[in-house]
Amino acid sequence: MLRKLSYFILISILYFVSPSYAAVKVGILQFDPPFVTTDKRFVLSGFDIELMKCICSELNWSCKFVIFKDYSKLIDALLTNNVDYAMSGIVITPLKNPNLLFSIPYLISAGNFITLKSNTEITNLASLQNKKVGVLAGRGYGEYLKQNPSALNLQVVDYYNYMDLLNDFYTKKVDAIFLNNYTAMYLLHQYPDFVKLINTSISFANGIGILSRADNKENIDRINALLTRFETDGTFVTLYNYNFAFFVNQ
Repeated sequence: MLRKLSYFILISILYFVSPSYAAVKVGILQFDPPFVTTDKRFVLSGFDIELMKCICSELNWSCKFVIFKDYSKLIDALLTNNVDYAMSGIVITPLKNPNLLFSIPYLISAGNFITLKSNTEITNLASLQNKKVGVLAGRGYGEYLKQNPSALNLQVVDYYNYMDLLNDFYTKKVDAIFLNNYTAMYLLHQYPDFVKLINTSISFANGIGILSRADNKENIDRINALLTRFETDGTFVTLYNYNFAFFVNQ
């Protein structure tokens, strides 16, 4: 544990004191655990935050994180050059806008269902029949359910931010949420008396990546080279263990 903490202290020091040759804005969502979280002092953390700090340190970028409440506003900011990159567990799906460009994936993409622990009607996938399932609009999860209809006849309800989705989940306006598998496990770990997992991990899409603009291809290529290196030099293992192991291995 001390070794892990020392690693991130070193990365943080390098992040703030290294000579910078480019000012870069990274758009993130306000809440998207375990990819983006905040502590009691509102200090940003999470897998995506630490990954981007590593990238910024390696490329001598002065990176600033810009927080957005809604995913649609994050994408708008990217398209209008108000941010240079977008992160927050973004699923790599076919892009409808030719002006956007994904990095190579740095994590697999999979979804899972959660429901309230007090909901005794839903105990497995089959019991979701005809139920309302909340999803975050534009993130790939709702699109997957709509494009792959099943005998469950799910009623998919789109939301534009986590706060509205979780509020309607808590007040039982939706019966379940289909979301990132890591996020589902994180919420189960944080709120074991409140949330339960249907535990049917569904792999889809092409992984999770960093989103940018097509005119930023040169820098995306540099990021891709780093992501490839991180797979073999231990960086991803350290990031995974620090951000995921405490709830994945429970």
